[in-house]
Amino acid sequence: MNATQLPFLVEGLIIIAAGLFGWFIRRAKKPYRAWKVVVHLFFFAWFAMGYWYITEGLTFHSYKPLLAVLTIVVGLAIAVQIVTGLVLLFSKTSRQRLPAVHLTSAVVMLASDLAALVAAGFAA
Repeated sequence: MNATQLPFLVEGLIIIAAGLFGWFIRRAKKPYRAWKVVVHLFFFAWFAMGYWYITEGLTFHSYKPLLAVLTIVVGLAIAVQIVTGLVLLFSKTSRQRLPAVHLTSAVVMLASDLAALVAAGFAA
């Protein structure tokens, strides 16, 4: 494991931790327990800050096209996550498709992060 791979490894672990708390929230009925939502949002904020670190590193220090594309995919998934998550949190009615979109974007985010982890091993 090299220094380029470490941020992607950490980000993957944070995604898994956020997903675990998301699973707890999904099983709960509204109104949600505040601590589960706060922990889930904490991991999201932590992940977003880590994403900023990775993006800054790719932009200013070493440009690798495959890593840039995978990082952009993660960024788009983050945008989908925040929009669908906030709509789900503040909606009064149950929507059928938004939980599926939220889960799918989380899976895409994790898959892209893992692909970047592998690609960073080859790029270094």
